[in-house]
Amino acid sequence: MTKKPDNPERSARRRRWIVGLVLLAAFLSLALLNLSSWLFLRHMGRYFQRDLAAHLTSVASLSSRLLEAEYYPTPESLQDDVQRSLVRAALLRLQVENDLQAVYLIDRDYRVVLASRPELLEGELLGYLVEDSSAIRQAWQGVPAASTLHVIAGNRFLSAFAPVGLAPSGPAFVLAVEANAAFFDILRVFRRGLVVGSAVSLALLLLFGATLTWSIRALLRAEESLRRRERLAAMGQMAATVAHEIRNPLGIIKGTADVLKQRYGRGQADELFDYIPEEVERLNRLITDFLLLSREPDLKLETVDLGALVERVVKLAEHESAGPVECAVEENLPPVACDPAAVERVLLNLLRNAREACGAEGKVSVAVELESGGRERAVCVAVRDTGPGFPGGEEGKRVFEPFFTTKPTGTGLGLAVAETLVRAHGGRVEARNLPGGGAEVRFCLPV
Repeated sequence: MTKKPDNPERSARRRRWIVGLVLLAAFLSLALLNLSSWLFLRHMGRYFQRDLAAHLTSVASLSSRLLEAEYYPTPESLQDDVQRSLVRAALLRLQVENDLQAVYLIDRDYRVVLASRPELLEGELLGYLVEDSSAIRQAWQGVPAASTLHVIAGNRFLSAFAPVGLAPSGPAFVLAVEANAAFFDILRVFRRGLVVGSAVSLALLLLFGATLTWSIRALLRAEESLRRRERLAAMGQMAATVAHEIRNPLGIIKGTADVLKQRYGRGQADELFDYIPEEVERLNRLITDFLLLSREPDLKLETVDLGALVERVVKLAEHESAGPVECAVEENLPPVACDPAAVERVLLNLLRNAREACGAEGKVSVAVELESGGRERAVCVAVRDTGPGFPGGEEGKRVFEPFFTTKPTGTGLGLAVAETLVRAHGGRVEARNLPGGGAEVRFCLPV
């Protein structure tokens, strides 16, 4: 049992799905990796903060006991200057021994009583202590507690509070210890590296996606080009055989028509005698177009004044179609290397299509001009008509495909042949609908 050949469109869709799934999987993997990294950093930040808070709470509790054991500070005892100096020295010693940022005593009004650092003035009200009022209230109730994380001038620190001394209404003071949350600097470095890594990985993913997409598109174009060559090769073999088999009887028909005209048509104006040779010539043109599509054109390049060539072909087309064609040629055009016969064939095809599209009452015009874009220069020929224009949607993209036509009696070879001949010259051909109605086909040949 023979295997059914795979549909090219289905194969292309399958490849696009595969590319999409690969990119989606890569994106999801990258997103999952980055999300897990961010969650890990967040978890580590919370873990370090809890650990530092617990450590500071222990330090505050132990330090308050040491102060009580050595100096037992009370509001009355601190009225003595010697006692104040001893307690201040003890606070400084606690700061140094425990690698703290500051150690100080506060009263119930959140004001500094004594501090290890001279920057903390006695009687000063520290604003951020109000934010720690919950932890401080616990300390006044005899329970050591830690504050939330503070950020002041870019400096992150934690505080812990413990009761000190006894008074009739409870503890005499609250001991506050502060430590710099240096671990956040380490986390900040990791966070910055994660941001840079995420940006780089996303850029690499986008580059990978663009490269993969471009590669797939290039592969699809190459496959389409290969299929087209194979199709044209098969058509070429068939066309050569068919052309030989058809042209022989066509030659006989034309010769017979000429003999009949000479024998029976002398002195008689009968269009039947001209009808047969005209139809034979039309069939010969059709066969020639078919052969052009099935093999690479054999061009005979010459240096040509394209403007003069276009004017000559326009006059020929006016005589053939019995309709006027406006022609505008830019002055001082550079010469173009082309095959005059091939360009004539292209232009005649376009003019025939334009006249058929707009009818005898419509308007057909031709413009020849120099196009300069960067390093490339080209002479362009634009054929315009006032007909209904090209179809929209997917059909509009197929106007250069062989055998595609919207006319009931069309062959669909005119634009396909024109594109084949223009591309053989290294040029390009474009088709579009005009804003005010009608259509334009424009081909450009490099200078």
